[in-house]
Amino acid sequence: MANFDPQLWREIGPRFKQVRGDRNVEKFLADNDFIGIKWRMVEAGRQGMTVESLVKVCQRLNISSDWLLFGTGPKSLPRHQSSARSRLKILGAGNE
Repeated sequence: MANFDPQLWREIGPRFKQVRGDRNVEKFLADNDFIGIKWRMVEAGRQGMTVESLVKVCQRLNISSDWLLFGTGPKSLPRHQSSARSRLKILGAGNE
């Protein structure tokens, strides 16, 4: 992964652990269709993830990207705010 910042991911990693909670990693990944995400490595701050994977995590789990990345704001989003793609469809954008 280009431009991996270990310090940044060491700060983000514990929030990924908090999202998973006490659930078994393999079951958690399978239940949420997080194929290809090395969750334990992310939790430990030893690996980052793509923007696409991050978006998928936030959308599937209804987690605020601001909270997950920066620890700011509420952890969960109201359902109507959870998908940028849905908001674009409502506005009529992204239908090219």
